[in-house]
Amino acid sequence: MNNNFKEAVLVKDAQSSIEERQLNSIKMAVQGLINFVLTSFEQLGIDKLHELTDPSLDELTSIVQELSSEAKKHQDINLQQTLLIAEMLLNDIKMKNPEMCSNSSQMLRKANFL
Repeated sequence: MNNNFKEAVLVKDAQSSIEERQLNSIKMAVQGLINFVLTSFEQLGIDKLHELTDPSLDELTSIVQELSSEAKKHQDINLQQTLLIAEMLLNDIKMKNPEMCSNSSQMLRKANFL
């Protein structure tokens, strides 16, 4: 076993706060949700997404809104914007608007919230 860290000392300020860890967890959930929606959109298309039942488009929208509420608590503007775009994409899918879906998905791909 390597003994390089045998004399290492935990520095109090080096750890993430509970709030930072919570925010990181939210960001990871958002990343997973975005990947799911974008991949599903690309592979299934708008019509098949309307048939999706687990989770449904309404359930996905509800999840985005819950995550958005958490992002507001942490005052993370970039994350809030990303979730707004995700909600726009879901709405565009519901309206079966391919042009707007394309725009929203491109914006989500470029979103920088991590």
